[in-house]
Amino acid sequence: MKKLMRILIVIFIVAVVMIAMHSVIYPARYYYYLWRLNNTEVGGEIMDVHEKIESIAYEVIPEMTKTYKNFNATEKERHAAALGLIKADKNIAEKLFLESLETNNDSIKALAIFHLGLIASNKRFNQIVNLSDSPDERIRWAVVTYLGAFENAETLSKLEYIKNHDPSKKIRDAAMYRLQGMGINHSQ
Repeated sequence: MKKLMRILIVIFIVAVVMIAMHSVIYPARYYYYLWRLNNTEVGGEIMDVHEKIESIAYEVIPEMTKTYKNFNATEKERHAAALGLIKADKNIAEKLFLESLETNNDSIKALAIFHLGLIASNKRFNQIVNLSDSPDERIRWAVVTYLGAFENAETLSKLEYIKNHDPSKKIRDAAMYRLQGMGINHSQ
């Protein structure tokens, strides 16, 4: 009986240590990766950090959610959190992206539109399409990118319109690129 009790105590201690390590180590790694991301400018290194965050995404969903909801977080941090959330739980990710559409902050709204395009969410399709006339170029670019996730008559028509009428050459070129990606080749 004493031997069994000792074995149970050892198992209990190991379980407690594992739980403690899990609740501390993964979040610590996540925040370290965010720090690295903010202190990295090289594309390959940024991709490497994104992959590392995605590799622990299932373990840090609450932390990524907190980062994405934090409008004071850097764009790099919010984007990394979004990519991790898409991998770990697409439903949570989509909910956060849709909530972010309601902000008055144009850069946050543009990032949310971009992320909704990554998951091809059509839940607010018309609202997003209507933002193609936004005075903010980042939002218009995000709308074009978002539209690239859908191949339907409305999308093609809207991309054609943007390609021919947007005041920004960058946005017109992006619309043409999306159309070409859909197999529609036009010269400007």
